[in-house]
Amino acid sequence: MRRILLACLVLAFAFSKSALSASAATPPTLLTATRSSTNLFELFLTYSSKMDGTNAYDPANYVIKLGKTTLNIVDGYAKSNEKLGSSSNVILRVDSPITMGANWVVSANANVTDTNGVAITATDLPVTTVEFLVDSGNFWWYADQGAYGMPNAMFYDNSWAQPDFDPSGGNFGSDFPRPTTFGTSGNFGLDWTLCCWDGVNDVVIPSTTYYFILRDAPKVTGDIVGGQFLLRLLASDGGIVWVNGREAYRVNMPASVINPVYTNYASSARPGTALPTTTVTIPSGAFAAGTNYIAVEVHTARGSTSAGFDFQLMQVYTNMLSGPIVFVTQPASTNVVEGTDANFSVQHQGNPPYTYEWYVNDVKVAGATSRFFTMPRVSATNNNARVYAKVKGGSGAPQVTSATATLTVTPDTTVPTLLSAVYDDTQNGIVVTFSERMALPAVTNVANWTVTNLAGAKFTFTSVSNLDDTFTSFLLSTPNTPDPSTRYLVGAKNLTDTAATPNKLATNVVATVSANLVLIDLNADGWDFYQKGTNPPVASTWMNKNYAKDANWETGRAVFYNSSNLNLPIEALPWQYLSLTDDSGNPLITHYFRKQFTLASTNGIKLNVRQLVDDGCVVYLNGQVAYTDNMPTGTITYTNLAAASVSQPTLKAKVLPLTNLVAGVNQLAIEVHQRLVSDTDVFFGMELSEIIPATLVTNIVNQKPVVVINAPAAGATVQQNAAVSVDSTVTDDGTITKVELFDGATLVGTDTTAPYSISYTAATTGAHTLKVVATDNGGLTGEATVAINVNAKPVVTITSPAANATPAFGTAVTFSATVVDDGTISKVEFFNGTTSLGVDTT
Repeated sequence: MRRILLACLVLAFAFSKSALSASAATPPTLLTATRSSTNLFELFLTYSSKMDGTNAYDPANYVIKLGKTTLNIVDGYAKSNEKLGSSSNVILRVDSPITMGANWVVSANANVTDTNGVAITATDLPVTTVEFLVDSGNFWWYADQGAYGMPNAMFYDNSWAQPDFDPSGGNFGSDFPRPTTFGTSGNFGLDWTLCCWDGVNDVVIPSTTYYFILRDAPKVTGDIVGGQFLLRLLASDGGIVWVNGREAYRVNMPASVINPVYTNYASSARPGTALPTTTVTIPSGAFAAGTNYIAVEVHTARGSTSAGFDFQLMQVYTNMLSGPIVFVTQPASTNVVEGTDANFSVQHQGNPPYTYEWYVNDVKVAGATSRFFTMPRVSATNNNARVYAKVKGGSGAPQVTSATATLTVTPDTTVPTLLSAVYDDTQNGIVVTFSERMALPAVTNVANWTVTNLAGAKFTFTSVSNLDDTFTSFLLSTPNTPDPSTRYLVGAKNLTDTAATPNKLATNVVATVSANLVLIDLNADGWDFYQKGTNPPVASTWMNKNYAKDANWETGRAVFYNSSNLNLPIEALPWQYLSLTDDSGNPLITHYFRKQFTLASTNGIKLNVRQLVDDGCVVYLNGQVAYTDNMPTGTITYTNLAAASVSQPTLKAKVLPLTNLVAGVNQLAIEVHQRLVSDTDVFFGMELSEIIPATLVTNIVNQKPVVVINAPAAGATVQQNAAVSVDSTVTDDGTITKVELFDGATLVGTDTTAPYSISYTAATTGAHTLKVVATDNGGLTGEATVAINVNAKPVVTITSPAANATPAFGTAVTFSATVVDDGTISKVEFFNGTTSLGVDTT
């Protein structure tokens, strides 16, 4: 009995052990292999279960290879917060970088086991490589146009987002770190004050749209086609991302906004202060191998009081699996508006290299050899087009055809509108921008355009030309320089978009011609400066316009400086060297500067300043203090020191108050103060710009001209073949292009300038109706009529006495005459010279 019991116990133990081994015998699986962007020499492995603390970390049990290239694995270890034998994660370190975008694979041999001693099944696992192309907190060029009172012309098209655009030209600031937010406090992250100076305080003037250009363009390496580009974007309230000059992504923007401009608002308020946790995929076709150009515009919602921007972009690549082509993502059917682009793509696995063909309605598209395919500016004839791709892999794999996508084209029924008109002195003309693509040749026909000011004066331009391939921006060229402060208005007629059923331009919108004119350049010559020390030059009148400078004043070119540190903004060229002491060697506390500028008009303008000052300054306009910067309160004299030291001067934007501004010559005067008597540097430079704001005048109902005929009076009788002046007064809500006089249906004459007067001579007698027709700049006409009578003059024949008769002295002479007329004779009067001899009425 004892022997049988023991056998049963042994058998039971054996069954128990067998059951345990079966439950733990599932081989562990190598799930992921990732090379992160933080360390190119480490590969992070993740298994399906906890791995043995010895063999799973032995470099000899792994192979990392790219084709025939095998990396040398020098170490294996656990993550810093994990223990060997208690984790499913393993880190392998190699002595050469695991390059981005290449088909790396890793394999583990059968020596690798889990904590239960179960060996892994040897297999090749594709390696995923991750690269942060742009990380949060990067440095960007930036433009917040609220600081300048109006957007530049480039923000009414996408020229600012193109790879060849140079942001250092003055409209963009630099070194703007992210993350960044802007709210009622006036801060745009890290205490970067946006704008502006109202003459008393710094105040916030929020922009409608903010523009950012990545300062250090990212470089994309490796296989782009097989990769993913993942974006995390903070764009409060809405945003558009441009990659290499083309729109790649947008969020919270109206679908109707096809060509975004500065004045477009986001769809809704969407406050945010941090990057979202989720990512969106940017089509890899937007990127190119090597350097890529990235720009972002952030639009606020209407009435929004905050904005935010941050940006993070990752490139992720996973080795394409070997074998035949297998589609992961098929071309998707899409619905687009006529005139916009239709985009298609495929994603697949399989053995490279790959060749691509795209077909539309079974016709092969020439040049479409990428996994991305764009049909630019589709027309109504593309509706219901069938689109598919054919992909062929390497190693003799057969060509595979994708599923077919259907393109639906919605007719364009949106009426095009005029967005802006900006005078551009670099192109000698007015740049006009529309909301969408406009049709030729009408848009380049000079006769379809009018440019007039509020006084009715016309502005002459010689041609209209297209500026870019979007056909939304056009240049009205002129040999003359308009003064935008006289408020010129641009209008157009007879224009349509390029839709199959053309939509006519809304003619109830005109644009005032805006401008950003530099009055004083940052490196302008002709500054008067004084560096003699001790007291303001010649008492306190040095800042006045009528001040007569003496021989102690010098003349030079900005930027003025004295420093060994010349790390200035790129557009600020150090030019005129200043002294830090007077002629006696005493330290100079204050330097003085004067320069004049001329304005044709002050009507509706703004004056913006960009100053480079070390340390503080007082700015005068026509003898009165306009503003102070970094100076103590109270009356400022020569001996006053600046409020704080400036270690490195940067360009600071200010708004110059217009209180003392006049049309004609104006005097700008600046005194620059040191922070310390012992200061060893000084800087001064100033740029002054005249801003004529852009406005659109909408919902205009053009009224026809009102005509009043002042002469001749109604019912007047005028003599046949005698010249008569027809005088008229014309009033209109626009401008009058011409005034015409008609006798019945016959055009008699035309006048184009007020006061309107046209000479009229009637050839026939009888009743005549004269009509005056006035035409305004919108093409409407108004008219007035007057009825007159044209009378032929009487024909008189003297019948007695006879010609050359000699009556006797003292005898009576009878005068008689016959009169013929087309009417009746009211009287016949006889004269001797100018003396009346008598009147007969019968």
